[in-house]
Amino acid sequence: MNATETDSLNARFEVSDGVLFQEMDEDIVLLNIETQQYFGLDYVGARVWNLLVEKSDLETVVRRIGADFGLEIETVRADVQSLVEDLVDSGLLSQVAG
Repeated sequence: MNATETDSLNARFEVSDGVLFQEMDEDIVLLNIETQQYFGLDYVGARVWNLLVEKSDLETVVRRIGADFGLEIETVRADVQSLVEDLVDSGLLSQVAG
């Protein structure tokens, strides 16, 4: 996935098949069973993950993260898009069609 594919602010994502995740305190640990790779998300990354799993679109996630942490929307948008690209590239998230 590249930046242009996540530019759609209406894009929605779901947990990919074969991915397990567990909240640990304020963080989340993810396991891609296919690749046997573990990934960790800190508190902010975990918040993004949870919003995406709740079926929020990217713009909703960006606005909620910005409001939760008092951050500028443009900075949050770039960071969220980068994180989502990494999660998709790692096989942890899949973009939902439509």
